[in-house]
Amino acid sequence: MAKRTMKTNFSLEEVVEQCTRRDSDESEDDISDGESDVSSVDSIAEDLFLDGEDVTLDKETTGSVRVHVYVTTPMTCKEARTYCQTYHTDLSTIRGEEDVQMVHMAAGGAYIQSWFSSLIQETENSCTLMKYEESRIPVLWGALCGHPSLCTSKHPFFCYENLNLALEKKTWEEALDYCRSRETDLAYVDPKVLPNMSNAQTDSVWTGLRFMAGMWFWVSKENVETSIALPSCPPEPYRCGARNAKTGIWENRDCEEKLNFLCI
Repeated sequence: MAKRTMKTNFSLEEVVEQCTRRDSDESEDDISDGESDVSSVDSIAEDLFLDGEDVTLDKETTGSVRVHVYVTTPMTCKEARTYCQTYHTDLSTIRGEEDVQMVHMAAGGAYIQSWFSSLIQETENSCTLMKYEESRIPVLWGALCGHPSLCTSKHPFFCYENLNLALEKKTWEEALDYCRSRETDLAYVDPKVLPNMSNAQTDSVWTGLRFMAGMWFWVSKENVETSIALPSCPPEPYRCGARNAKTGIWENRDCEEKLNFLCI
């Protein structure tokens, strides 16, 4: 398994405190603005990740859930791959219609020209430039970039990462402890993307979404998007965030309910 960086494990109190301190300075860290070169890749996601060890979860009780992350900052092929390997798993590969639909949703419904990983990689830095129209068929294929100097143009891109769907049934707190005991965390899930969770053994699965001190927050500190429709002040004990495995609907559920859950 490839070594990847891990998100910081914050206590619930620390997350609440840091969320309440957020102000306009956050915009300076927004990876959707500006350009990047190889030397500045690390600064793009500063404070979001820390070095960590390989992720190891019990194979008997977990399944892999593949998700795509849309990065709007234009980069070259080499820069994009370096970024993805540093902060996610790798540059996304389109393997079929399901991936096409997922990257389309991750981009907010936009049809954009982006870097993807080549299905046939001539070198570790090979990329393919693709553009999807409304037919969801790749209508523009760029040349394989087998060497960084051959492809110096900058484009947005998609990274992928594999979430781990734990098939054990636990309360929200138990799920958090389970993930963190394995040096992971309860997962942040992009609301624009509906991961394939068909293997889930419960109708809904726990995520890293929690309500405390009058606010919803992700335990990994990502901003809570307005597209996540949850009550602004849910009653006790319905203050833990789950996602329906089939419909993708966000739910505030009893934190003591035992569900499957997603680890990063």
